[in-house]
Amino acid sequence: MPCPIGFMNNEVIKNIYSRRSYRAYKPYQLPENVLNAIVDSGLNSPSARNRQAWHFTVIQNKQLIDDINADALAAFPEEQRARFKEDYHMFFNAPTIIVISGIKDDRYSLIDCSIAMQTMCLAAESLDIGSCMIGMVKPLFDSPNGEKYIQQFSLPEGYHPQFAVTFGYKSSEAKVPERLPDRVNYL
Repeated sequence: MPCPIGFMNNEVIKNIYSRRSYRAYKPYQLPENVLNAIVDSGLNSPSARNRQAWHFTVIQNKQLIDDINADALAAFPEEQRARFKEDYHMFFNAPTIIVISGIKDDRYSLIDCSIAMQTMCLAAESLDIGSCMIGMVKPLFDSPNGEKYIQQFSLPEGYHPQFAVTFGYKSSEAKVPERLPDRVNYL
């Protein structure tokens, strides 16, 4: 969908319209200044009552990412695992993932973490970096096997992983999804 007429020069709106989920990445890491800009954007997201009740765990260790992937896929019931190809990688072999954790059982935490995740994805897009939000990892962190990762992440007391998001240099174009009609009413 093209940018609305009259807003073609607005960088924020252009990034919103161009941001897509990327599922193929080049194998090299992001420069530190680029990664820091993405993380800092997330840290500057709005939150309920300005509590900033999130914690980001940046992971760039390929072996750790692969281990989380394997254990996360194993956390799905057998009948659901059958739908994945043998070499399926839920993080699409991205060189960087960020696990976003929020306060467990807090009514605003999921919303705040989601806003921070989207803010980081928009920041990445503005820097021509691909991203993809990954909710499939949550069953691992909700299982007994996920506890070893939670301990390794050194999360603040009361925090629990909610999502992960991938980041990396895009190695292909993302599909532009068709937007569904009739999603807005004006009264």
